[in-house]
Amino acid sequence: MPKEPIEYRVLRDIQAALTDIAVSAGYHHDIESIEAVKLDPDVDVEALVGPDGRRPFILLSTESETWDYGNSPEQQDSFFDLGLPITVHWVNDVTGTDDEARIEEFFRACADIEQAVGVDVTRGFLAVDTRIVRRSIAGISSTQVWVEVQLQVRIQRAFGQPNGA
Repeated sequence: MPKEPIEYRVLRDIQAALTDIAVSAGYHHDIESIEAVKLDPDVDVEALVGPDGRRPFILLSTESETWDYGNSPEQQDSFFDLGLPITVHWVNDVTGTDDEARIEEFFRACADIEQAVGVDVTRGFLAVDTRIVRRSIAGISSTQVWVEVQLQVRIQRAFGQPNGA
């Protein structure tokens, strides 16, 4: 059986990094288990979204990637840069009802995500680098904060070898 595609392995590496978030490891939050970091927001997410769901929980989503074959004919026939955008959706409850509590949660969530994905920016040598390109509060209710952190993972690989060499 062939290896899984590189992009899938990168996404799983990010999932594992976010699962490692724990107060005992120097983060602001505890992620209970890998079930609290979902790769597919359409599968078994109802249990997380509900009022008794795990907090915080994380949904990962991918968007259309970019393929850059470079300018030289040699590069076009072999390697290319693939830009893989991944959005980390972080949802957590807040106990305070003032704006300070929600903004504090936003920046703590952003800090935890940055710290976790920054442990290995090469995603186990599958990528050239991983960068945060945007952070935003996607939604705020009186008791919840929804955070979005946009990652850009740059992968260099050979055309025709999606699973690696």
